[in-house]
Amino acid sequence: MSNEETTAQGRKSIEAKLRRAWKQERRFYHLRGISRLMVWLFTMILLDLLIDWQILFRSRISGRELLILFAVNLGVLAWVLWHEWLRFLKPYHPEIVALEVEDKHPELASLLITYTQLKGPALEATGASPALLEAMRKQAVLKTKPLDFREVVNFRQLRNLLLVATGTLLLFSAVTFNWTSHMQSLLLRMLGAEVAYPTRTQIVSMSGDMTVKQGETIRIRAQATGKIPDEGRVYVRSEDETTWQILPLARTGSDEFFRQMPELYEDLVYRVRIGDARSETFTITVSPPPEIVAAKVQLTYPLYMRDNGAPAAGADLNLEVPMDTHIAWDLRCRPPVTALKVKMGEKTIDATIDASGTRATFEIVATNTFKYTFIWTEREHGFTYDDVLHVIRVVEDRIPDVELIHPSGDRLATTNKTVKILARATDDHGLAEATLVYSLNGQKEERVEMRPLKGVSEDIDHNWVPKKTLPDLKEGDVLSFFLEVSDRRPPEGSHINISAARRLSIVSEDQYLEWFRNELKAQREKIVRARKSEKKARDEVENLKAEEKK
Repeated sequence: MSNEETTAQGRKSIEAKLRRAWKQERRFYHLRGISRLMVWLFTMILLDLLIDWQILFRSRISGRELLILFAVNLGVLAWVLWHEWLRFLKPYHPEIVALEVEDKHPELASLLITYTQLKGPALEATGASPALLEAMRKQAVLKTKPLDFREVVNFRQLRNLLLVATGTLLLFSAVTFNWTSHMQSLLLRMLGAEVAYPTRTQIVSMSGDMTVKQGETIRIRAQATGKIPDEGRVYVRSEDETTWQILPLARTGSDEFFRQMPELYEDLVYRVRIGDARSETFTITVSPPPEIVAAKVQLTYPLYMRDNGAPAAGADLNLEVPMDTHIAWDLRCRPPVTALKVKMGEKTIDATIDASGTRATFEIVATNTFKYTFIWTEREHGFTYDDVLHVIRVVEDRIPDVELIHPSGDRLATTNKTVKILARATDDHGLAEATLVYSLNGQKEERVEMRPLKGVSEDIDHNWVPKKTLPDLKEGDVLSFFLEVSDRRPPEGSHINISAARRLSIVSEDQYLEWFRNELKAQREKIVRARKSEKKARDEVENLKAEEKK
């Protein structure tokens, strides 16, 4: 074989060995990249399982929210794929491979890189001596012939990485084998499905969402299968709070648990934990009792009282009204109701409810004092609620009052005496008339109409001449009389009162004058005694003033 043929074969050998070294390097990068990607992938899946199963799932975070975690995982894996694998996969460049070989074999002293560069157009551009270049090529062939360019790649560098990747794969395989259902649940949840992780204890039934009447007690019930503990727990909080109150859930049977929640007055949310099983979150809605938001009570007095005027409609449910007053209630309430029963002592009436269920009306005529209360039937859930007691005090129409002022006592009189009668009459709702009632010598009473009365208070001034009504009046007769006053309560004249009675003894004129003188003398003596008492009191006051000055 000639020297030229030998040189040509050597050049082909160098080219082949450079390409084999490049392929070996790519195998290295592929093996390293896939190993690192496996470590990241399996580690992230195990970490996702730990985070979701032990944290997110227990925090009641739904599968849809895990789509964010799934997107983060894809982003991290894409970064690892590029940063640890794809960016190292360069196209074939013999110069780069030659440099890597010379870095491994310094004895080549740039001979291989020079050989690689000085060929083709690059060779013609140098203008170097052909003989010199041929000698350089022969030397390069001789120097590189015993060398294996694939030595530039050291697969032993991947030993630790392969051990880690193998360990991660074995751990992932063991977890997947032992917790296959958990892995399936993780995959489904990360794809947005609403699934739960399998547990040793399973909650098969729950009380669920409940609505309760305000102030009543409710029982939270749960039934479980599988590995059943002796006690469970219920987590409770109001809708406005963030902190859960943890309460024991007592086991009552082989698989049943319960918790009693007494006197609820606000909405609650709750969930149950039995063993390693957790329920969904449920709501306890407290239905409030209907409340009166506006009240209008219209009073209509009996006709005979109308002149005094009935009060305007008010909002007070506790009232004091005259007897026989017509009372009409107009109540606005919320929430809507289907019925309102008004209990008045032993009697119960049904109020009229409008179509909206927020207005109730009823009416009665008050004849006696009574207490009353409401029994509401709420529309949405049909709960019934008692209300507080109210009272209607009925004031009876009092009989009129009459005071006979003059004459102030029994008197003597002659047959021609004019008796001046002064009286004051009052009534709570209105006077009707006054009548003089008299009797001669204890015989049958006779009546003399005086005049109609008006208003609630009136002074009566009447001059009565007995001789005109009793023409046969004579000395020795005894005439007794009193005033009778009635009010306007029907039937008219049935509601009356009488004054104190007075007695007139009929005497002769001489006897009357003698009595009059005695009365006048007695009055004068009273005046003298009064003046003496006044003077004595004045002297004592003066003495006290003098003593005070000393």
